[in-house]
Amino acid sequence: MFDAVQQSRRACLLWLVMLPAALAQAPAAQEAPTPQEPASLVARAAEMNGLGAPGARPWHVQATYEMFDGDGKPIGTGTYEEWWAGPKKNKRIYRSTGFTQTVYATSSGLLRRDNPANPRIAELEVRHNLLRPIDEPTLENYAFKIHETLQGETHLHCVELGRKGWVPHTYCFGGDLPVLRATVSLGGAFQTVYNDVFAFDGRFVARDIRMVSGLKPFIHIHVEKIEALGTLNDADFRPSPDLDQPPDQSGNRNPAP
Repeated sequence: MFDAVQQSRRACLLWLVMLPAALAQAPAAQEAPTPQEPASLVARAAEMNGLGAPGARPWHVQATYEMFDGDGKPIGTGTYEEWWAGPKKNKRIYRSTGFTQTVYATSSGLLRRDNPANPRIAELEVRHNLLRPIDEPTLENYAFKIHETLQGETHLHCVELGRKGWVPHTYCFGGDLPVLRATVSLGGAFQTVYNDVFAFDGRFVARDIRMVSGLKPFIHIHVEKIEALGTLNDADFRPSPDLDQPPDQSGNRNPAP
């Protein structure tokens, strides 16, 4: 375990050295915790980054994505669309090479049509990165380490979260905290850069998201459209009674629901 953790930390540090060259400017944030408060910074950032934070008002998002194989070669493209009125009232549609699925979140759970299988892991990352890129359920019992890096005009304040027996992961924020600019997850197995960040309804969302695995492309996501939903039509969120229940999705990074 010690060797695995050491290797994952070396992978994190390598990525942090390479990261600034991939970053563009982000909007300014206000009233952020100071860098000396890593737990408060991560907690506040979790509330302010992504579309699915508590208290979000209804919205609609449309994104395109490109997936890659283990060698970094393109294997398909797709679109993702979601209408969201709450954690238990939303509809999401995946359309990609070889996979189409509509998922409804209801008070009784998730229902879906068109395909009984789970979306591929790369496709699950689309929703994860749009809704809850920081999805820590609790920050108790973590040890925090801070990395600062500056290359060119990009300053990153990175917080590494670690606990005994767990592989560490890292969140990196721009100079104007708490805007999320990058993550290193699963001890360096996956790294994600968030670019073209903008403010939407008091939260920060990236239009361009690039995720790599082993420093090779894994999935590229681009937000084509995002808008607030003024008037809701309940019929748009009401599934037909013959839809399938999804299988257990425990263990993946799809935010629920």
